[in-house]
Amino acid sequence: MPHLISNSMKVKHFIIDSAYDVQQAATNLKQGDWMVVSASEKLENLLQQLIDAQLRQKKEAIEEKHDLEVFLTSLSANSTYLEEVGNTLYKLHLLLAEGMLMTFSDNSLIVYLKAMITALLPQSIVASAANAIALDSRDVIVCESNKGIPVIDWKVTENKLHEKADGSTFIVSGAYGRRLAGETLDLGQGGSQLTATIIGSLLKAEEVQFHTTASYDGASELTYEEAAQVFSSSTLLYPPVILPLKKASIPLTIHSVSTAQMLAKIASATLSEKPTGITGVICSEPMNLITVCGTGLLGSVGISSSIFGALAEAEINIHFISQSTSEYSISFAVKRSDIKHTITALRQLISDTQLHAFNDLSFDDKQVSIVTVYGNRMRNVPGISGKIYSALGDANINIIAASQGGEEMSISIVVDEQDAKQSLSAINTLL
Repeated sequence: MPHLISNSMKVKHFIIDSAYDVQQAATNLKQGDWMVVSASEKLENLLQQLIDAQLRQKKEAIEEKHDLEVFLTSLSANSTYLEEVGNTLYKLHLLLAEGMLMTFSDNSLIVYLKAMITALLPQSIVASAANAIALDSRDVIVCESNKGIPVIDWKVTENKLHEKADGSTFIVSGAYGRRLAGETLDLGQGGSQLTATIIGSLLKAEEVQFHTTASYDGASELTYEEAAQVFSSSTLLYPPVILPLKKASIPLTIHSVSTAQMLAKIASATLSEKPTGITGVICSEPMNLITVCGTGLLGSVGISSSIFGALAEAEINIHFISQSTSEYSISFAVKRSDIKHTITALRQLISDTQLHAFNDLSFDDKQVSIVTVYGNRMRNVPGISGKIYSALGDANINIIAASQGGEEMSISIVVDEQDAKQSLSAINTLL
C-alpha cells in the first residue's frame, strides 16, 4: 500500500444544490484532502420526476429532461463537464426510452440511474479546482446486501482506497457502493455522509468535516454518544454514520457553508466539564403527538407490536415513545408531514384486525416540540430530573409527556410548540 497519505488529511462532505455550492467546495480544498459530494433533494426530485413521466406515465418526458439538464449545466460552464453531462443524459434517455425499468422486478435500475447522475457532481467541482481528481464512490466502496441492508466489505474497501490514495486531492460522489459482481447498491439513509466517514476512518484522516446550510443551536462540543441523542430526529446528521469514526477515534466537525464557522465538534471524550452533568439542550422541529388509549390495552400482549408494525409498513419514523405504567395509553410523536399517513395506518389497523383494545384513538393536531436535555454525565448527578422539571414549572410551561432513556444520558420532554423557545431558555439556566 502507498504511504503517501498526509497526517493532516481531511475528508469533507458537501451537498451540491447550486453553482455557489460548487465554488464553495472547490475553494475549501487542500492538497491530499478527500471531498465527498452528494445530490441535493432538488436534484433527486428532478431525476425522479423524469423517471415517473417517461416510464410510469408512458410518455416522452421532454420537459422533465430539460429541467434536469438545466440544473446540471448550471453547476459549471466548463466545456469538458458540459460534454459529460450531455453524454450521461443521452445514456439516461436511452435506458428510459427502451423501457429498461420494466424488465427489473426491483429498484436496482433506478438506483443505478441515480448513482450515474450523482457521479457528475465531482466533475463539476474538478472543473473549478486545480489538480483535483473526480472519483465515483462505487469504485472504492464495496458492499453486499443483507435483507436489503447494505453491508460494507471493510477489507476490500480499505484496499481500494489505499490503491487510490497517492497524496492527490479526490472529489468523490457519495451515497452509493458496488457489489464485487458489479451491481450498484444504495447505502441508504445518510449514505453520502457514511461514504465520508468510511473514507475518513480507513484512511485515518485527521478529521471528517460535514459542511451544511442547515442551522444548529446545540452544544458546540459533544461525545459520539451525545451526538446520537442530539441528532436522532435531525436531518443535519444521521447518527449511525458516526460509528466508523468512533471506532477509529477520529473527530467529526460540522461547519456552516455560508460562514465557514465550526458549529459543533464530535469526539471520543467530553471536551469540557459541566457541573450539572448537562452538556446541552436542543429542540426538535414541530411534530404531532398521537395517543392511543383504551381499557382494552391493559394486559393485551402484542398491541404495541401491532401499532408500530403498522407504522413501519407505512414507512413512518417514530421520534418519541411514552407508555403509562397503567398500560392505558401509548403516546408517540411523528413529523407533521407524516400525520395524515399515520392516522390512516392506525385506522386501517383497527379496521383490518377489529381490535377492541382501541376503545379510543385520539390525537392532538396542534404542534408540539420535543425538548431533549442531554449529557454523558447526567447519570452521575442525583436530582437532575427534578431540577429540569422545576425549571420548566417555574417558567409556567406545561409538560405534555416525557421519556428518559435507560442509559440516563438524555431526557426528552414534549411541550406545546409555542413553549419551545421558553423551554430552552428555562433549561439553559441550569448549564
